[in-house]
Amino acid sequence: SISLPNAAIRQSAQTLDDQADSSKPFVEVDDSFGLHANFRWKWRNRTELLVGRYDNNGKPYIIANGQYAWHTRFSHIGFRWRLNDHWNLISQFLTGKTLMQSPLRQDVVNNDYQSAFITLSKKINKHRVSFRLEGFEVVDNDNTINDDNSESGHSFTLTHVYPINKNWLFYSEVNQIKSNRSSRIYHNQPINLTERQYSLAVRFYF
Repeated sequence: SISLPNAAIRQSAQTLDDQADSSKPFVEVDDSFGLHANFRWKWRNRTELLVGRYDNNGKPYIIANGQYAWHTRFSHIGFRWRLNDHWNLISQFLTGKTLMQSPLRQDVVNNDYQSAFITLSKKINKHRVSFRLEGFEVVDNDNTINDDNSESGHSFTLTHVYPINKNWLFYSEVNQIKSNRSSRIYHNQPINLTERQYSLAVRFYF
């Protein structure tokens, strides 16, 4: 489960006062069947195109034990291009909508969202170095007070992977995200934020 912030909108007699203290994304709430369909095309093991559509067919006005059902759908297109034995280019674009309503079928959360990334990866002997750029945006279409879900930002990630042998793998990564999110002001945080993460790891496989 994912703990939720104790925001004003979740207090007694507010819009989300029925919401649980934590979200359980994999709990079945409305017993609806969804669909995820993909089309894949490959050419000479060098180029690959993937197009897909997802729709969970959720009933967004259903609430069970503080868990809301959401109606979420998105379309995506991505491709992989193996330039040669050392270079790979991977990219994807995704756009969709998500909706959560009250039992009276009034919109509580109605968002459009999209994201896109491009990754360039090079193999140097046993080393692999990858650089990824990503952009994302959420547009809040509802009028729920004290629940602004709008957000935009971009990030970059630089990764180095080195297999020491068949059992051990060395991994390092630098990641930076710059984002603008209005709702941070509810918790006395800056609307514009830059976050950085540095990771070092040694993995053992058996």
